[in-house]
Amino acid sequence: MANKLGESRNTIRRFIRLTELIPELLEYVDKKRLPFTSGVDISYLDKEIQKWLFEYIKENGPVKSVQVAALRREIENGTTMTQEKMISILIENQPGSKPNRKVTFSENKLRSYFPEKTSPVEIEEVILNLLEIWKRGEVTV
Repeated sequence: MANKLGESRNTIRRFIRLTELIPELLEYVDKKRLPFTSGVDISYLDKEIQKWLFEYIKENGPVKSVQVAALRREIENGTTMTQEKMISILIENQPGSKPNRKVTFSENKLRSYFPEKTSPVEIEEVILNLLEIWKRGEVTV
Protein backbone atom coordinates (compact mmCIF):
# COMPACT_ATOMS: atom_id res chain seq x y z
CA MET A 1 0.00 0.00 0.00
CA ALA A 2 2.83 2.38 0.89
CA ASN A 3 4.43 1.91 -2.53
CA LYS A 4 1.13 2.51 -4.35
CA LEU A 5 0.53 5.75 -2.48
CA GLY A 6 4.11 6.91 -2.56
CA GLU A 7 4.23 7.13 1.22
CA SER A 8 6.47 5.46 3.78
CA ARG A 9 5.28 2.49 5.82
CA ASN A 10 5.48 4.61 8.96
CA THR A 11 3.23 7.27 7.44
CA ILE A 12 0.66 4.61 6.53
CA ARG A 13 0.86 3.23 10.11
CA ARG A 14 0.28 6.72 11.48
CA PHE A 15 -2.77 7.22 9.27
CA ILE A 16 -4.18 3.92 10.49
CA ARG A 17 -3.39 4.90 14.09
CA LEU A 18 -5.53 8.03 13.69
CA THR A 19 -8.60 5.76 13.57
CA GLU A 20 -8.15 5.43 17.36
CA LEU A 21 -8.97 9.12 17.86
CA ILE A 22 -12.39 10.24 19.00
CA PRO A 23 -14.29 11.76 16.02
CA GLU A 24 -13.92 15.34 17.27
CA LEU A 25 -10.12 15.12 17.42
CA LEU A 26 -9.94 13.33 14.07
CA GLU A 27 -11.91 16.20 12.56
CA TYR A 28 -9.41 18.67 14.07
CA VAL A 29 -6.56 16.75 12.42
CA ASP A 30 -8.45 16.72 9.10
CA LYS A 31 -9.04 20.48 9.31
CA LYS A 32 -5.39 21.03 10.35
CA ARG A 33 -6.44 22.54 13.68
CA LEU A 34 -4.35 19.83 15.34
CA PRO A 35 -0.96 18.73 13.97
CA PHE A 36 -0.90 15.25 12.42
CA THR A 37 1.89 14.05 14.73
CA SER A 38 0.06 15.31 17.82
CA GLY A 39 -3.05 13.47 16.64
CA VAL A 40 -1.07 10.26 16.34
CA ASP A 41 0.40 10.74 19.83
CA ILE A 42 -3.04 11.48 21.29
CA SER A 43 -4.50 8.34 19.66
CA TYR A 44 -2.65 6.24 22.26
CA LEU A 45 -4.60 7.89 25.10
CA ASP A 46 -7.77 6.55 26.68
CA LYS A 47 -10.99 7.80 25.03
CA GLU A 48 -12.07 9.69 28.16
CA ILE A 49 -8.75 11.51 28.32
CA GLN A 50 -9.12 12.27 24.62
CA LYS A 51 -12.51 13.88 25.37
CA TRP A 52 -10.94 16.03 28.09
CA LEU A 53 -8.13 16.92 25.72
CA PHE A 54 -10.63 17.91 23.03
CA GLU A 55 -12.34 20.26 25.49
CA TYR A 56 -8.97 21.75 26.41
CA ILE A 57 -7.98 22.24 22.75
CA LYS A 58 -11.39 23.73 21.94
CA GLU A 59 -10.94 26.33 24.69
CA ASN A 60 -7.16 26.92 24.52
CA GLY A 61 -6.00 26.01 21.02
CA PRO A 62 -3.81 23.15 19.81
CA VAL A 63 -1.37 21.31 22.03
CA LYS A 64 2.27 20.68 21.17
CA SER A 65 3.91 17.26 20.91
CA VAL A 66 5.95 17.92 24.07
CA GLN A 67 2.74 18.48 26.03
CA VAL A 68 1.18 15.23 24.79
CA ALA A 69 4.45 13.38 25.46
CA ALA A 70 4.47 14.70 29.04
CA LEU A 71 0.86 13.60 29.49
CA ARG A 72 1.59 10.12 28.15
CA ARG A 73 4.69 9.87 30.36
CA GLU A 74 2.65 10.70 33.48
CA ILE A 75 0.06 8.06 32.58
CA GLU A 76 2.74 5.45 31.87
CA ASN A 77 4.29 6.26 35.28
CA GLY A 78 1.00 5.32 36.94
CA THR A 79 -0.37 8.78 37.67
CA THR A 80 -4.12 8.63 38.21
CA MET A 81 -5.43 11.04 35.63
CA THR A 82 -8.19 13.52 36.29
CA GLN A 83 -9.21 16.34 34.03
CA GLU A 84 -7.65 18.84 36.42
CA LYS A 85 -4.39 16.88 36.55
CA MET A 86 -4.30 16.69 32.74
CA ILE A 87 -4.74 20.46 32.44
CA SER A 88 -1.99 21.01 34.98
CA ILE A 89 0.40 18.77 33.01
CA LEU A 90 -0.41 20.53 29.73
CA ILE A 91 0.14 23.97 31.24
CA GLU A 92 3.38 22.98 32.99
CA ASN A 93 4.77 21.57 29.74
CA GLN A 94 3.72 24.36 27.43
CA PRO A 95 6.76 25.42 25.39
CA GLY A 96 8.03 28.86 26.30
CA SER A 97 5.92 29.05 29.43
CA LYS A 98 7.28 30.66 32.54
CA PRO A 99 8.30 28.41 35.41
CA ASN A 100 5.33 27.28 37.42
CA ARG A 101 4.74 29.41 40.49
CA LYS A 102 3.65 27.38 43.44
CA VAL A 103 1.05 28.23 46.04
CA THR A 104 1.18 26.13 49.17
CA PHE A 105 -0.95 25.82 52.27
CA SER A 106 0.22 24.28 55.49
CA GLU A 107 -1.59 21.15 56.54
CA ASN A 108 -2.52 22.85 59.81
CA LYS A 109 -4.41 25.57 57.93
CA LEU A 110 -6.36 23.05 55.87
CA ARG A 111 -7.04 20.36 58.49
CA SER A 112 -9.75 22.39 60.23
CA TYR A 113 -11.84 22.19 57.04
CA PHE A 114 -11.60 18.42 56.48
CA PRO A 115 -12.32 15.24 58.45
CA GLU A 116 -9.21 13.79 60.08
CA LYS A 117 -8.95 10.79 57.73
CA THR A 118 -9.05 12.87 54.54
CA SER A 119 -5.92 12.21 52.49
CA PRO A 120 -3.83 15.04 50.96
CA VAL A 121 -4.90 13.90 47.48
CA GLU A 122 -8.57 14.10 48.47
CA ILE A 123 -8.02 17.56 49.95
CA GLU A 124 -6.41 18.73 46.72
CA GLU A 125 -9.31 17.33 44.66
CA VAL A 126 -11.88 19.11 46.82
CA ILE A 127 -10.01 22.41 46.55
CA LEU A 128 -9.66 22.10 42.78
CA ASN A 129 -13.35 21.22 42.39
CA LEU A 130 -14.35 24.21 44.49
CA LEU A 131 -12.08 26.49 42.44
CA GLU A 132 -13.67 25.16 39.25
CA ILE A 133 -17.15 25.96 40.62
CA TRP A 134 -15.91 29.44 41.58
CA LYS A 135 -14.36 29.91 38.13
CA ARG A 136 -17.71 29.12 36.45
CA GLY A 137 -19.30 31.83 38.59
CA GLU A 138 -21.56 29.45 40.49
CA VAL A 139 -20.15 30.75 43.77
CA THR A 140 -18.75 34.17 44.56
CA VAL A 141 -16.33 35.13 47.32
